[in-house]
Amino acid sequence: MGPTETKSAYSTAGRSRQTSGPPGLTTPLQYLKGVGPHRAALLARKGLHTVEDALFFVPLRHEDRTQLTPLARLQPGQSQTCSGVIIGLSPPPPGRRRVPFSIMLRDESGYATASWFGAGYLGRVLKRGQRLVLHGRVARFKGAVTLQHPDFEIVESGEDDRLHTGRLVPVYSTTEGLTQRPLRRLLWTIVERFAPELPDTLPEPVRRRRALVTLGPALRAAHFPETEAAWAAARRRLAFDDFLYLQLGLAILRSRTARARGIRLDPPGTLVARLRAALPYALTRAQVRVWEEIRRDMAASAPMHRLLQGDVGSGKTIVAALAVLTAVEAGY
Repeated sequence: MGPTETKSAYSTAGRSRQTSGPPGLTTPLQYLKGVGPHRAALLARKGLHTVEDALFFVPLRHEDRTQLTPLARLQPGQSQTCSGVIIGLSPPPPGRRRVPFSIMLRDESGYATASWFGAGYLGRVLKRGQRLVLHGRVARFKGAVTLQHPDFEIVESGEDDRLHTGRLVPVYSTTEGLTQRPLRRLLWTIVERFAPELPDTLPEPVRRRRALVTLGPALRAAHFPETEAAWAAARRRLAFDDFLYLQLGLAILRSRTARARGIRLDPPGTLVARLRAALPYALTRAQVRVWEEIRRDMAASAPMHRLLQGDVGSGKTIVAALAVLTAVEAGY
């Protein structure tokens, strides 16, 4: 990239996915087992209305919970995942907002604490005897090992933990009233049931040439990967799709722009020549090249969509001045 150059500048409304797939993909989430009107309203806050919406609601991140760290082996300075039973709660005194809400945890190996600032509401959420899975940064505070503001989930008694521990666990964007565990269970059900039915938008030769996995397995691994490699392959496929749809959108906009009628600004260039002759310096080769591109666009009958880009001091202002003088000389 030279000191100054131009790029075509278009915007797109975003990726547009096909919605006319096999029966089931357009099914409202409200009608899935275990959802109902109340939970459907919570899901709608996240823009999730149909099965297809849920399939493409990929996690914010994954936490490696393949091995839970015993409390006695938590290492300050690291982000780790552990599990323990609450044996004590210490809410901040009234009016002491700088004092954290703290809990004491116990497992078979020993004890640790967890603390959150500005989280007095946890007094209504956490109770003695609950088992938590926590993930966060470990520190040492007043001689004790503590997790500072960790993410946590309450493990219900007798609950199947295959989705929540012992694997790469998805962490989703949530909303009030919709917590990770029920959302994770719902998405597991949806992914297992519907991802195999999702039609692939890429032809097989394209997938083979680009070494891309098919869409159904990619979405399954994007939510619930079995390995780091599967997760990486899924992200690569979904990123390829996003960029492809972006480029297709830009191509459509460019085609529409080329067919639209614009104003031809093609004067002899007297004012531009006078300005360039008065300058105490010569334009750089990059400035001349960019100005010629802009001049051709202004002289064309189609509207110009162009971004002038360059570092500070690279000469964007003088190029813009040449364009202004061209418009002035053309009567505008």
